[in-house]
Amino acid sequence: TFSENKNLPAYIFMSTIVALFMGMTISAEEIIKDAKILKREKFLELSRASYLLSKVIILFCFSAVQTLCYVLVGNWILDIEGMLLSYWGVMFDCACFANLLGLNISATFNSVITVYILIPLLLIPQLVLGGIVVKFDEINPALSSRKGYVPIIAEIITSRWAFEALMVSQFKDNHFERDFYPYDKIMAEADYKRIYYIPTLLSNLEGANRLKDDYNKIELYKKELTLLSNEITKQLQLTPNIPFENLDRLVSGRFNAKIYQETLAYLEGLKSHYNTLYKKASKAKDRIIEERVGTKEGKMAHQQAKKRFHNESITTVVTNVQSEARIIEYNGNLIQKIYPIYQNPPKGNYEIAFNAHFYAPHKYFMGELISTLYFNLIIIWGMTL
Repeated sequence: TFSENKNLPAYIFMSTIVALFMGMTISAEEIIKDAKILKREKFLELSRASYLLSKVIILFCFSAVQTLCYVLVGNWILDIEGMLLSYWGVMFDCACFANLLGLNISATFNSVITVYILIPLLLIPQLVLGGIVVKFDEINPALSSRKGYVPIIAEIITSRWAFEALMVSQFKDNHFERDFYPYDKIMAEADYKRIYYIPTLLSNLEGANRLKDDYNKIELYKKELTLLSNEITKQLQLTPNIPFENLDRLVSGRFNAKIYQETLAYLEGLKSHYNTLYKKASKAKDRIIEERVGTKEGKMAHQQAKKRFHNESITTVVTNVQSEARIIEYNGNLIQKIYPIYQNPPKGNYEIAFNAHFYAPHKYFMGELISTLYFNLIIIWGMTL
């Protein structure tokens, strides 16, 4: 069944590579073979822009047909339903980018042999840095200065944007999951906070309280307080209804037993808040399921819908539940590693925010959160232009 197909992430990734390969292959010779025509047209002072535009338009048309045929056949074989436009849109965008890349190669070199040697060389980075062959969390630290985010070197890789767009869309936009996703998102966020995040902060608080009189470990003491201060600052923005008046006292020299008790009470209150959120979202989701499975026919339809639209391998990848590290500490901050598909990125300082983790469900564009599918398509078209 579609639900148990373990090869779907590989199919999605290789589809992006196929689109790039096809796009470059059909365009790589286009300008080289017209060398004599171009020389004559230049002598006659004919428009080079018109020549190039004609090439681009016809190549885009070819790519549209090629990618549509590929998606129709591939999705039919793998029983992917209801996602035709998403798959075709991403693959067509990849092919258009590759068309322009092929034309640039064709305009730069005067040997067909050189061009066809370059195609696989240009595809190798797309394979390695696409997000599935080498995990971004495990990439060489020299290439990744942004812990918790996509490495800068991977941001120029088209297959990375395409693969992420399809994986996120396939998970949250399918006909089964899209009704439950808002509730699953709240539950996952609350689950992370109450099981991993707040216990980690409590551990740091205990460490700071234990070290406050140990002058031999003053740096570790300051580190514990800095992390607490940074994370509570973020929480006050997320949950302004739960106040904390002693943020400025979470520093060396001002932290004492009283502040420890008040911080402890705040974190316990925060945990209670997320427990309540989890229960409310869980009950709301259960009500929807109960309405659907109230009859024998409804129960069968619900089970069939899950088998037709929900894939376990994609769920495992985008929720990152197999990762040993669920939460990590870096530069005085806690970074969430589990449930990336349910975690929105922090708002950036720019109109187009790139400070997003891999498999983020939404991203900021012009100050507004938009679906990752549309954001990534915009980025690919920007690279194409």
